[in-house]
Amino acid sequence: MKNKWYVLICIVAIAMLAFGCDSEEDATETSTEAPITILRSLFPSLSESDLLLIVNSLTMDQIMVLKAELEETRKEAATLSDALFTTAEERVNTRQQDLSTANNGFPTTIEPIVAHALYNSLTSSISVQISGVFRNSDMVAINDSNVNPTFAIRRGQELKVLINQ
Repeated sequence: MKNKWYVLICIVAIAMLAFGCDSEEDATETSTEAPITILRSLFPSLSESDLLLIVNSLTMDQIMVLKAELEETRKEAATLSDALFTTAEERVNTRQQDLSTANNGFPTTIEPIVAHALYNSLTSSISVQISGVFRNSDMVAINDSNVNPTFAIRRGQELKVLINQ
C-alpha cells in the first residue's frame, strides 16, 4: 500500500516538473503576463514598453488596487455623464413645462420681434428692423396704417423723443 502512494507522489512530482516552468525566463514571462494583461485592459492605448515600465515599478497588489480604483472612478464618471446627458426630446419637454405658465413663451400683449435696432451717432439716425409682431401665438399683420413708431434716447434721467409719427 505504501508503494502505491509513493508511486502516485512520484508521478505527480514528475508531472509538475514536466508541465511547469523550465527556466527563469519562462517564470518571468508568466509572472508579468497577468499584470500586463490587467494594465492593457486599463490602459489600452499604452505601448508594450510603457506597460512593462509600469509592471516593473508596481507590485501585483498595487496593480490590483489601481484597477479597483480606476474601475470605480470610471463607473462614477459614466454615471455622472449619463446624468448630464439630455436628449432633444427631454429638452423640448422641459422647455414646454417651463413655458406653460408663461403663455408658452409668447407675449400676452402686442410685441415686436426685433431683429436689429441701430443708432448712428454720426447721422443721428435710428434704424429698426423687425421680423414680426406677435400677440399670443398669433402674428399681427403690419402695414403703413397701423405703424406709429416712437424712438427715444435716454441720457441720464432725461428722455428725449427723436421721432414721433
